[in-house]
Amino acid sequence: MVGLSDVLPNTRTLSGVFAAASNLADVFGGQRGHALAIKLASLDDVFVGSSLLIMHCKSGFVSEGRKVFDEMPERNPVSWATMISGYADERMAKEALNVFEMMGREEEGFEKYVFTSVLSALADPQFVDIGRQIHCLAVKNGLFVVVSVLNALVTMYAKCRSLDDCLQVFQLSSDKDAITWSAIVTGYAQNGDSRKALQLFSKMHFTGIDPNARKRFDYLEEHDIVLWTSMITGYVQDGENEEALSLYGRMLLEGIQSQAESLAQHTAPVRHPEGPIPPGDSAFESFEHAILVSPCHGLVREAAIAPDQLCQVSCTIPH
Repeated sequence: MVGLSDVLPNTRTLSGVFAAASNLADVFGGQRGHALAIKLASLDDVFVGSSLLIMHCKSGFVSEGRKVFDEMPERNPVSWATMISGYADERMAKEALNVFEMMGREEEGFEKYVFTSVLSALADPQFVDIGRQIHCLAVKNGLFVVVSVLNALVTMYAKCRSLDDCLQVFQLSSDKDAITWSAIVTGYAQNGDSRKALQLFSKMHFTGIDPNARKRFDYLEEHDIVLWTSMITGYVQDGENEEALSLYGRMLLEGIQSQAESLAQHTAPVRHPEGPIPPGDSAFESFEHAILVSPCHGLVREAAIAPDQLCQVSCTIPH
């Protein structure tokens, strides 16, 4: 076994030890590896130092990580980004900014990983002005077109409650992925603008982007009638009728039924095999009927999501 014989671990082995300790949250094993690295004078290696730094920060020991960081004779972009991310994870934005400024003085340029790390540290309204400065610096460094940086900007502005900036960055991007769409939809939803969130959700659906919407929906602590609508009709359009009905049943159990009346004001009457549904009925009333008969006969037939209006749902209840 390495360390118990005359064979001494090399830098690659030590890096692997720190990575394993980090993934397993094995603090004791990591400390033993750290002591061995000191004994072997291996910490001068940038990869060993970076791996040790990652282990400390990922384990929540950011102060220990900072000691390693300060003692590193050489740092690479991973080292800088890890130290900034470590502070960001502990909500130590000022410390993260200090490291970012330190990098600006000591290094010739910035890597995209560093920008995404520092932007995550600024996800608070009190730092929105600094976030705008970092935004300008990203543009200056030619990194605004990088999707990961774009996503970090959208997320940062959303969490800073600066939705105008958030939307502007989103609209200027020509290369949006699922994370970009998720960030802006979630941003509007969490800031209380559910209608805008639904509009963007609908547009995302039509672009063919896989939204992973259910994960985001379940992640949110509170759901209003518009978010429930977007999820239910999304399932319907994808033909996942059982999921749609199940989610609607969950909505009723959570006491959202009383809000359906307000939704009816925005939802067009649906078609029924026996003729138009009488005035006052709504898509959600048809959903209620579908749930009652779904074990034997219920079937949701179709749905359409329009980006500029709430969902209109058509239901057919076969005989």
